[in-house]
Amino acid sequence: AGRHDGAFLLHTYYCFNLQEFTPPKNKYDVIWMQWVACHLTDKDLMNFLFRCRKSLRPNGVIILKDNMARQGCKLDPIDSSISRHLDIMRSSLPKPGWRSWRCMHQEGFPEIIMPVWMIAMKPV
Repeated sequence: AGRHDGAFLLHTYYCFNLQEFTPPKNKYDVIWMQWVACHLTDKDLMNFLFRCRKSLRPNGVIILKDNMARQGCKLDPIDSSISRHLDIMRSSLPKPGWRSWRCMHQEGFPEIIMPVWMIAMKPV
């Protein structure tokens, strides 16, 4: 995306499911995945992150933002998503070759909803 007067402009639109999508190589400084991981199996998430890694420029980062279960894993029967506990999510991330660079809890959401965390990952 480019910038114009402080707004982001969309240059390219990709219409794929993530199990099949391979982003262009060496194109992005940041890949932001928000409320996506909960719709992928552990294997599909890992494979997608490996494909995304090739699309990062040097010093690029992937940020994964998602609902995290308070314990274990929680299946939502309405949308078939699965929320993993933060520790489970971090242990599911691809190794070797990645490091969890930063983790941050989303503040300001009501306690009644599931916690939202952001994990920034960098290739090693």
